[in-house]
Amino acid sequence: EFDKLSNEGMLFTRMFSTGSRTNRGMSGTLLSFPAIPRFESIFKDLSINQEFSSLANVLKQRNYSSNFIFSGDLKYDNMEGFLSTQGYDKFYGDEQYTEDAFSTSWGVSDEDLFKRSLQILSNEQEPFFSTILTISNHPPYLFPEDSPFDRVEITKNRNRLNAFKYSDWALGNFISEFKKLSLYDRTIFVILGDHGFISDDFDQNTSIELASYHIPCLILAPGFKQTINERITGQVDIIPTILDLLGGFFTHHSWGTSMLNNMEEKTDFAIMVPSGMNHIVGMVQNNTFLIYNFL
Repeated sequence: EFDKLSNEGMLFTRMFSTGSRTNRGMSGTLLSFPAIPRFESIFKDLSINQEFSSLANVLKQRNYSSNFIFSGDLKYDNMEGFLSTQGYDKFYGDEQYTEDAFSTSWGVSDEDLFKRSLQILSNEQEPFFSTILTISNHPPYLFPEDSPFDRVEITKNRNRLNAFKYSDWALGNFISEFKKLSLYDRTIFVILGDHGFISDDFDQNTSIELASYHIPCLILAPGFKQTINERITGQVDIIPTILDLLGGFFTHHSWGTSMLNNMEEKTDFAIMVPSGMNHIVGMVQNNTFLIYNFL
């Protein structure tokens, strides 16, 4: 389904996450703030007591409201606690779902999450900004058995790959249902991963293996045509790109740049940091992957 949607928007084939855990990906995407070597995620750092140029904060300059929709416990990783200080107005978590919703230890399935999201978004007063965080392609890789998608039959990583296919199906179904709303023609969708494919052969907290940071990113927007963007980009570039799409003047502080501007490609780079308390940072630029150890 993601491949089909890629025919309707701009696909970024060289996008990289800032870190190897969800909280790092969220700070990069929603705040344009990178992961920092030797430090915990700012979501969990109690010494952080300041407002960032989060997208929720920046869009308040144009009277956007904002909400955060999750399938599980909003207290996990201090998501609600931190984001409530960064401009988010409303939060929807596990209390939103009925007892018959399929769920794991992390929360309800993607299709239940998207179903509730459709209800919430169709009743929001415009303009608004919404963040939806899915979990079905996360261990333990469980999903409703009656979901109508073609399963992977290979033996190795079967559960994991089928969970990915399930998430893909649920996303496609969500966009298909959203297209039935008049809201669709006035909406920008940014669909991306929080981090890359974490192989069992590498430690999520210490590895600088590039595949752990290479993520899909697709933007669907009114008037967009099928485009493949091969520039090197990172999650910190998301906010400047959205503001570029919206047009006009915004005051913001970002570590990134618009992925739609006319800068020469040779200046593009992406920085990533393993999510543990370590001393390593990586940078991708042109066809080079640089790794620096602060020790």
